[in-house]
Amino acid sequence: MACTINPFVAYIDLLIAAHTANPGNSYDKLMEVTFSFVSIEPNNELCFGDCGNFAFLGPILDSSFNSNLKTCYDMLNINFPLQCCENYDISSIQLFTDLNLPSLSMLYNSELCCNSFNTCAPIFNNLMQEYFGKEDQYTPGIHEYGTFNGNSSLCLINDKIQGFSDTDKTDFLNGFYKYKGFVVYNNGLGQTWVGTTSGFLSWY
Repeated sequence: MACTINPFVAYIDLLIAAHTANPGNSYDKLMEVTFSFVSIEPNNELCFGDCGNFAFLGPILDSSFNSNLKTCYDMLNINFPLQCCENYDISSIQLFTDLNLPSLSMLYNSELCCNSFNTCAPIFNNLMQEYFGKEDQYTPGIHEYGTFNGNSSLCLINDKIQGFSDTDKTDFLNGFYKYKGFVVYNNGLGQTWVGTTSGFLSWY
């Protein structure tokens, strides 16, 4: 039987439950401290990533993004880039030059295999621009490593946060941006860990 629970969505459900129990805990604060990187309760319906024991979903930021993601790949011995495991959405080729990201330039030449990512990435980017504006605070671009059941996690995340209040949307997106996106990691011992990229880098 196919798995039904996307780990990224399970993580957001944890955030929602904690915020609902105590609305004073904003989403960005929960991502920073309590849920920076946590173990998910074992569940036979929890999905395992299509591209191994690591999955990443985050904004394309600047040279620090490139460095942080490469650190993740190096720690886990992931050869960059892997065919059909990388998906990205970026508004302008010029951004690669502006940010001086040579590995992302390589990524641009890789084959994009996930149609659901291509559909949902622009929606998520529009959300980011809506809440942060088009100034220097946010540069359009989203990058995903790994799918679940052949599908991007972005569509499910879009659906989740569409129901948030304006304040909660801003807090959630601010945390997603500030802490460099989300990571799912399966340690090979039946434990699935999920949280922010910053939390993963501090924990691993």
